[in-house]
Amino acid sequence: MKALIDFLPWLAFLLVYHFANIYAATAVLMVGTVLQIILVKLLYKKIEIMYWITLVFVLFFGALTLIFHDPVFIKWKVSIVSWLFGLALLYCQFFTPKSAMEYLMGAVLNVPTKAWRNISWLWAIYFVLIGTANLVVMFYFSTEVWVYFKVIGITVCSLVVAVLQMIILWPYIKQQAG
Repeated sequence: MKALIDFLPWLAFLLVYHFANIYAATAVLMVGTVLQIILVKLLYKKIEIMYWITLVFVLFFGALTLIFHDPVFIKWKVSIVSWLFGLALLYCQFFTPKSAMEYLMGAVLNVPTKAWRNISWLWAIYFVLIGTANLVVMFYFSTEVWVYFKVIGITVCSLVVAVLQMIILWPYIKQQAG
């Protein structure tokens, strides 16, 4: 359910882009992200930091896109947020006793630190690569290609990384379940 809620603002963005333009889609993304926060608060009572970071960046870069009538700002948001998440994961890898993933999920699953570190490496590399791929698509392809890359391409890539994460975690989940 939460994954669907995470995807809804971008799905609305894609649909509005398809029927209107990047500026209408950006406005819908901004409103949709605010509504997403409200929905998460109503359903789960707690709003994770990632939602707040995303909201701030969507509103900031979305406003710049609308004010300057230039889609480059909303396109840059994807790379900047991805790189920030990647850097946060890498920071924890090198400068904290636990990896970021262990901080986030360690209370739920009893997994060795090495496995948490591997998962953090996986996501850190993913975020750095996605941020870089976004730049390539942003600068060398049309806005239409970028929109589909952002909404569909990055979603598929995220699902692949999530499956890889599950493969790493599966032996520990299976062991704890039975």
